Amino acid sequence: MRCVTISRPAGVFFAVAIFSGLISALSFDFSGGWFFVWFSLVPLLWIIDTAPFKVSFVGSLIFGFVFHVAVIFWVTRVTVPGAIVLFIYLTLYGGLFCILGRYFLKRPFALVTVPAAWVLLEFLQENI
Repeated sequence: MRCVTISRPAGVFFAVAIFSGLISALSFDFSGGWFFVWFSLVPLLWIIDTAPFKVSFVGSLIFGFVFHVAVIFWVTRVTVPGAIVLFIYLTLYGGLFCILGRYFLKRPFALVTVPAAWVLLEFLQENI
């Protein structure tokens, strides 16, 4: 029996990354969408696990950009150039999570190491 791999265009992964970033941002909003946090990263993990590396890396960057723009949009009222630099800087953490997540998803104890990688990156985001 042969295993058939279904190839998806990169646009599908990018659309899923945008969706994941938006539902992650909804969990930070005051509209009562806190429950989105429980499954908002599942689409991102699907991208990291199934897409080719370059596509998953760009998808993770898109996720990070959409998420951070939606959550800290108010910074643009203070300084637009500073906000652009901040968004780009914070977006890089999404790409770094792609690299770490892709490495740990193929290893034993992925259920522990992938969330630990996310928490480590959140800690670094806050303290650097």
